[in-house]
Amino acid sequence: MEFSCRRIPLQALVLEPAPYKITTETSIEDLVGSIKTIGLLQPIIVARQEQGYVVLAGHRRAAAYLALGYGSITARILPQEASGIEKAIVAVSDNSFQRQLNLVEQARAVRILEKAGRRANNLEKLAAGSGLSVNGEMIDKLRRVADMPRVLQEALVSGDLSLPVALRLGESDRITAELLTNLFAKMGIGLNRQRQILTWLQEISLRDDVSIPQILQQLVPDWKADHKRVKDKGAWSKAVFGAIRSRRYPALAAAEKSFRENLKKMKLPPGMRIDPPPYFEGKNYKISLTINKTEDLERLGSHLRELAGMDETRRIFK
Repeated sequence: MEFSCRRIPLQALVLEPAPYKITTETSIEDLVGSIKTIGLLQPIIVARQEQGYVVLAGHRRAAAYLALGYGSITARILPQEASGIEKAIVAVSDNSFQRQLNLVEQARAVRILEKAGRRANNLEKLAAGSGLSVNGEMIDKLRRVADMPRVLQEALVSGDLSLPVALRLGESDRITAELLTNLFAKMGIGLNRQRQILTWLQEISLRDDVSIPQILQQLVPDWKADHKRVKDKGAWSKAVFGAIRSRRYPALAAAEKSFRENLKKMKLPPGMRIDPPPYFEGKNYKISLTINKTEDLERLGSHLRELAGMDETRRIFK
């Protein structure tokens, strides 16, 4: 395909709507500085339409030129006879061959190729030829990403939300999806924790016949304000996690609370500790002794005999 190249008036560009826009980057400060210093290194790519030119690639470059107050910009212009699929390929290729696209950008690219009218069974091959290394399964996921609410897409780009969890949240109602997206971002937790919390909340919702937003309001009232005040984000996140876990497993939560209370009353001496079974699922507790000399063994051994007769010990090991 041959392009013509010349300067065109910025007012002739159709920037909105932007059917070929792929980038999720909104800032143009870096481009403005670069263009002021060394000029435009790579022309934008446009296609003629009834009124002006639609931008296929270079939306940020065009925005930077507008911000600088320039009147025209150098552009590569597709031939008048270029088809819809050719325009889509140019738009996707210009982005994907320059850099690694994030998930939302890949989703936009797939959507652009689809809208161009390509048959679905050829989409994987077409994407590969345009610089997108995605298989059929990933294409299906990217379609779902393209349809996600903006807050989910932004969380994917920032890394606050993992793709598997984002796909699950995309199946929820908008309020629930946005609430949990914001919560996970503030907690700063990884994929496994996100999955765990989401699963627990869904199970609680089914068991207690209550919505997830209602559950969070009950467990963590005014959690937004609490998060702003807290100094230790890790401790705050742990508290939120613990509250949800306790609601999901009340018996285990009660066992943990009882253990902590009785352990405190036992007043274990230095060098001795009692560890419960993991997640309090089981009956085997572990007592550990730290010994530096024979006297320590005698002292701790004596205390072990005292523990055997305490009510608190019997309550823990009942």
